[in-house]
Amino acid sequence: MNDILEAFISNMEKEFKEVNLFYLLIYIIIVCLIVHILVLIYTKKRKKTISIGNEVLFIMFFGYLGIIASLTIFNRQPDSSLRVFLSKHLMWEENINQNITNLLNIILYIPFGAMVTAILKRDRSYKRVLIMLCYSFIISLFFECIKYFTNRGYFEVDNIEANIIGAILGGIIVCIISKMTNENK
Repeated sequence: MNDILEAFISNMEKEFKEVNLFYLLIYIIIVCLIVHILVLIYTKKRKKTISIGNEVLFIMFFGYLGIIASLTIFNRQPDSSLRVFLSKHLMWEENINQNITNLLNIILYIPFGAMVTAILKRDRSYKRVLIMLCYSFIISLFFECIKYFTNRGYFEVDNIEANIIGAILGGIIVCIISKMTNENK
């Protein structure tokens, strides 16, 4: 158990080593302003209103995408790893660091699945999870392709698989909470 905890902490330190918190904070402030301006423009043109909760959800979503980009792309130097396509598929391995990396990829996308499912609240639960599944695949594929083409990391199929699993977990959590709150009303 101690080895697992040490590997987990080591992997977290490695992933956050190059993240500049000042630039990340500036990015979040800029995202907040841009999303707020876009919401204002949308509401004026369409003569509709968007609740503060939905606006906050959109801000959190785009801020979260920026955090994913920061962790997976911008905190790595070009030529930091070989441009190799790895097709290991997600499975428990003897290499504890790879298992921790897979777990971190799952955890990374739980908020993604939760936010997309919450944004799609008008649809039925199974449809929301299916749409979110497609979005998580597209976004995960996008980030893996960017890593590959900018030479800032490996294109790894198991990352995509872990991200999708995390997004599904996040979507299911939102659907369960939504169902529970609707039953209480």
